[in-house]
Amino acid sequence: MSSPIQQEKRATDFPIDGLPPVYRTLPYPDATALDVSRVLYFPLSMYPVRVGPNRPTGHESSGSNIFFGSLRDMAPWNLSAQLTAYLAMIPRSLTFFPIEADHTYYLDLEADVVRAAHVYLVHPVNVILQSIYPQLNICCKSEVRWLRGDSYSRLDMNWQFNGVIFAVLEFKRPYSIRYSEWRKPMTGAGQVTGNGQKIARQLKKYGLYARTPYVGVFDWFTLMLLKLGGRMTIWKKETGGVPPTTPAEYAWVDLDGAMRMALFCFVMEALQWKLSSS
Repeated sequence: MSSPIQQEKRATDFPIDGLPPVYRTLPYPDATALDVSRVLYFPLSMYPVRVGPNRPTGHESSGSNIFFGSLRDMAPWNLSAQLTAYLAMIPRSLTFFPIEADHTYYLDLEADVVRAAHVYLVHPVNVILQSIYPQLNICCKSEVRWLRGDSYSRLDMNWQFNGVIFAVLEFKRPYSIRYSEWRKPMTGAGQVTGNGQKIARQLKKYGLYARTPYVGVFDWFTLMLLKLGGRMTIWKKETGGVPPTTPAEYAWVDLDGAMRMALFCFVMEALQWKLSSS
């Protein structure tokens, strides 16, 4: 019998059809240097991690999250629109040696996903990002903390240059991101529900404090990338009444061969947005 996550699994919204086959089918990691653009399409499933049981997922939210409404009217985000241009920016001299698989990984808690994602998902993207913009002081930081008044925030991961954050990525334990909870706003039928609503409010909070609409969440099986819409000043409502809902563009990526490329396009667009608005 298929598990609940398998029953509701959905084809990725991040397209890979139409790209050269060399970017889609890759050999198992070995000691041979690969063209960097091929590395971006390396499936995470090629790394033999073990995953814990699919059990009910709770999410402990900060009390201040109640001031942030949910998401609505989520439109598909053509995240790959500039993919060809981004690939052309990668220095031809740059090569990348595949990361050796670590067979000891066991993904059960959020911290386990963070460790594996740093190595297998984020590291190749960061190497390429820095090669494109060597003149910028780009940093990828973890556990950045804020305390504003009585509101506390802790960003799992963020990208910044010269101390200015341009993208945020949150991590969750495996199976935390469920399509059934995000389906309504994706189809114009309502708001995010269940545990997904808590995640949505958390992402809005982090986007506001980091001053960026580019926020995402990853649980190893699904990468959800968002570009929040509307004015940042109305993402939060501290006085009485119902917190405002927010429109957003989304890229739902559950095809592991597209996750690195999707994250690459995400941070590239976010960086260019921040550079143009600075």
